[in-house]
Amino acid sequence: MEEQAAALEQPKTSNARLSDGQGKVFIAQKASNNKSVEQQPSETKKKKSPLRFVILGIVLIAGGIIGYNKISFALTHETTDNAQIETQITPVLPRVSGYVKSIAISDYDSVRTGQLVVELDY
Repeated sequence: MEEQAAALEQPKTSNARLSDGQGKVFIAQKASNNKSVEQQPSETKKKKSPLRFVILGIVLIAGGIIGYNKISFALTHETTDNAQIETQITPVLPRVSGYVKSIAISDYDSVRTGQLVVELDY
């Protein structure tokens, strides 16, 4: 029974029975050319490349910078797709017809009563 158990525990080896002359039987094992999985030297674990961690760090830092910029911009600026402007607009309507010869004021200038705004050419 023990011989069968020993044979089952160690596959891919050949057993030879030897006798010592006093009635005791020994089992000698000869290793075959094919090494068993247990007898193969354990493969060393591959070290993870530090390049992987460097790239991951760069991506995380870039994501943090972009996220910070987006949030800080959103806190200080208002954006919309359908913007409208409210201002005081006063239309200037002519009472006479003609072409504009010169304009005496520029944008955002204050105008007093009686001040020349436009010179017309008849």
